[in-house]
Amino acid sequence: MASPEAAETSPPSTPTTSASPCPTPRPLATAPPTMGATLLRAARSGDERRLVKALLADPAAPDLETAATAGGNTLLHVAAVGGHADLASLLLRRAPRLLAARNAALDTPLHLAARAGAHKVVALLVASSSSSSPACSLRGLTRATNRRGETALHDAVRGGHEAAARALAAADPGLVELCGGAGESPFYMAAAAGSLGMVRLLLKTYRDADEEEEVAGLGSSMGPGGRTVMHAAVLTSNEMIRELLQWNPTLVKEVDDSGSTPFHYIASVGNISAMKLLLRRDSSVAYSSDSNGLFPVHIAAKMGYGQFIYELCRFCPDCDELLDNRGRNFLHIAIEHKKWKVVWCFSGTEDLGRMANVMDSEGNTPLHLAVKNADQMIVSLLMATKGVLPNIVNNQGLTALDLAVLATDKGISYTLVIILRCLAWTGAVLSPRRLDHFIDEFGIGKTSGNELKKFTNIAQNLIVGSVLVSTVTFAAVFTLPGGYISDGHPHAGAPILSHRQREVW
Repeated sequence: MASPEAAETSPPSTPTTSASPCPTPRPLATAPPTMGATLLRAARSGDERRLVKALLADPAAPDLETAATAGGNTLLHVAAVGGHADLASLLLRRAPRLLAARNAALDTPLHLAARAGAHKVVALLVASSSSSSPACSLRGLTRATNRRGETALHDAVRGGHEAAARALAAADPGLVELCGGAGESPFYMAAAAGSLGMVRLLLKTYRDADEEEEVAGLGSSMGPGGRTVMHAAVLTSNEMIRELLQWNPTLVKEVDDSGSTPFHYIASVGNISAMKLLLRRDSSVAYSSDSNGLFPVHIAAKMGYGQFIYELCRFCPDCDELLDNRGRNFLHIAIEHKKWKVVWCFSGTEDLGRMANVMDSEGNTPLHLAVKNADQMIVSLLMATKGVLPNIVNNQGLTALDLAVLATDKGISYTLVIILRCLAWTGAVLSPRRLDHFIDEFGIGKTSGNELKKFTNIAQNLIVGSVLVSTVTFAAVFTLPGGYISDGHPHAGAPILSHRQREVW
């Protein structure tokens, strides 16, 4: 065990307010246990008389300060774990240096009392601090860190022990913001665990302390990765968000190491009610991009939260104009990740028609990406929307139909047939170029002569205006590709491509 003398000569380290791991005391070698079974049982029982009797009955029994278990726990550690305040009081009167003793994990008795939720023992130990020794001073005691670099308040918060946390925070309000070895402050831990009661307790204690110079720092980078307490709160509790907004509304603009604001986190889980809470307080958070140039609307699109984006656009109607570092709007990103529900939420609207014609840095429109992904649902939804231009060419000079025809070089699937029919039906054309140049430029048919012949036949049929392949029956002329709009949509039951039909023969 770590003796009280060692604890006094090497004062316990204190955590820092930075998010980096805090320095911890050097672990000490575990000594053989010197606490016999009878003495250990007596200490665990909390019976003072039984403990004294056990000590007197064994002439070889160690004194109060040196008795230790295999884990280096002193008698005071054992009493603290059991919540035996009376026994702890007796031990402190007889051996006050036990207050700063460490076990093999570098825990003080205060750590173990807080971990067990023994608030009476916590209050006793805090009250027993003394200015006569740095290790036993109030701050030396409350800010002592174990091998994990954590204080007793970390243990109390992790266990959800509000009474123990209240006693510690009241004694040393600065504990609330001190980071442990994992870069987490007790305040951040409480928010991440979704413990509204603990967050309120710590906030109230901090406010009551009236330490204005420290309050300004509370809530900043107090979690791993530069995350703040608000980053954690938005993932756990809307009520906690309200509490923090009332206390410090500037937290919504704090960014983590990836440049993400709390609103990015909300977008990643699609929490509409949390989104409204933040936007009503400060709508500018919707216009902050992360380190990769992604705005919250892009994150929501990537995750497929169509209704979230729809509600976001009601607050911020120009969200469709936000582009990432690659010039993509949220429609590009949704289609790239095959999130058709995002497209469906905007199908038939002017917003979709406007976004669908935007070209990214490679010149690709959302329709280009949908064809590349062979996503027949999204192609149908896009072509069912007025204003979508199917013949925009990208930086390679390719239209969406060019990409679909190129895909036939790898084989024709049912999905590809549907996409080709859909594009041809709604006026898509091939880019004007010589067919032999087209074949040479993209290396079509190099692996198989049959594939080249198949590709050539398809391309020629499209050029003269045919729908395309012999597998398409006469009934296809009377069956609109894309199917019908499902229930729940304003135009339920109508053919998806009804207003885009044209004569193709």
